[in-house]
Amino acid sequence: MRATEMLGALEAFGPKLKAAEMNEDMWDAAGRAGWPIVSEGGAAIREYFMARVTTSGGKGAAPRAAFGMLHAWLSGSRLSKNPAPIRDMLRDVILETTPLSEGHMLLGKPVTDPDLSSVASIATAEGLDGRTLRNVLQVAGLLRPAEAERKHPVVAAF
Repeated sequence: MRATEMLGALEAFGPKLKAAEMNEDMWDAAGRAGWPIVSEGGAAIREYFMARVTTSGGKGAAPRAAFGMLHAWLSGSRLSKNPAPIRDMLRDVILETTPLSEGHMLLGKPVTDPDLSSVASIATAEGLDGRTLRNVLQVAGLLRPAEAERKHPVVAAF
């Protein structure tokens, strides 16, 4: 029930609203907004999460900016009940779409093998200058010229 309401709050009110700002009518509206997504099953929830990433700036978007209080709730260390499988679904989407570094705590578990990394985080981990690594990745064809021009380029982990 809580997962449906949190997902619905994201859908109905967007990622900037905080749970403490919601009244009883808003929680009711959130439950009604979340039910059509949740009732379609895991594939629909995952599709919704991927759409949130796209509308929040695409790959590399900050999870808190994309998922708001849903992310905050699932990140909480004081959850009274295990919210799985929604936490695992959100974690998988974030791992696929957000540059993370190994060891980063994501929704209660450390990241062991990130799918995406920023050039800066790879450079730091390897003791390299970020500009040098960016140039090497571009020459090797692992970083497109348009991506190299971004302030924080992202590459698939290799």
